[in-house]
Amino acid sequence: MPLINTALTLKDLPPPPPGKTGWPWTEQTEPLPERMPDGSEWPRISIVTPSYNQGQFIEETIRSVLLQGYPNVEYIIIDGGSTDNSVEVIKKYDQYLAYWVSESDLGQSHAINKGFEKSTGDYIAWMNSDDCYMPNALHRTFNKYKLEQLDFIYGCTYIGKSINDCTLIKGIGTKRFKLKYLLRFFYNVEYIIPSQSVFVSEKVFKKVGFLDEKLHYCMDLDWFARIALEHPLTYRNPEPICFYRVHSCTKTCDYKAMKAEAIKIAHVYSVHLSIWEQKRLARLILYANIFDEYSSGVRNKCLNELIKTMILVPVESLSDTRFLGILKRVILKGLSFRNTCSKC
Repeated sequence: MPLINTALTLKDLPPPPPGKTGWPWTEQTEPLPERMPDGSEWPRISIVTPSYNQGQFIEETIRSVLLQGYPNVEYIIIDGGSTDNSVEVIKKYDQYLAYWVSESDLGQSHAINKGFEKSTGDYIAWMNSDDCYMPNALHRTFNKYKLEQLDFIYGCTYIGKSINDCTLIKGIGTKRFKLKYLLRFFYNVEYIIPSQSVFVSEKVFKKVGFLDEKLHYCMDLDWFARIALEHPLTYRNPEPICFYRVHSCTKTCDYKAMKAEAIKIAHVYSVHLSIWEQKRLARLILYANIFDEYSSGVRNKCLNELIKTMILVPVESLSDTRFLGILKRVILKGLSFRNTCSKC
């Protein structure tokens, strides 16, 4: 099975299913020249797609990779033995894949690692089988910068039910690739680096190794934390290059389990922070747990409870617009009650 050493176009691929239009069905990225301006080859990018029973989405994922117009892609799909139509879709694009397999595995992390083992690229990446790249994603990432100086490239993402129904998550908390910010993954989506936007150099990958297969939700956070400890040269792409799909079977819909795993990872790597930052992280974890209790109804949303929270974690609570929103509603409710009583 070959590498994609030429930029593919719509005419090279099978036609899209009936009724499918737009990116990446009837639109493509303008192909890059076969070689870089200095005559050298474009850096090889190895992209791994782990898959299991995502037949309704995987063709969009595959086409979003193949239609990037990038001349040096090594595309690998590791399917976990799907029982839906996933394998049928994969076979449809067999000739454009460097490698694919469909067999039982130990989960997403194991599947990605199997793909990484097959990768030979200058950069490695993974794209889940229900997500996809946006048009011009590889152009925006690899056509502007001196890549030999970069170890870790990342960016922001669109998130939603479909490419046509999505919201941009800017990742404000990840503008600097620092361990102290990475470990706030559990707290707010703005601290999450979307794994779909990440490209890791072969040099750094050899240092940090594979994903931790014991992790089910936040293996990317653990991987990024290990990478951060290597102090890599990084670049944050300000342009969104990927799309994260939200649907009923999305693994991260299990918020409690994901948060618990993220906090566990935060505790493990917090030893690499300064004492002050360790205390800051501990307070943030405490506050996040308290706020979840307010959100779930476990903790009473009364003025006394809110004041106790402000006394216990003042900086965290008073800088959180969600908490301030609860506080405002409680105060306004109390004032309304008083006004009603005064008229009686």
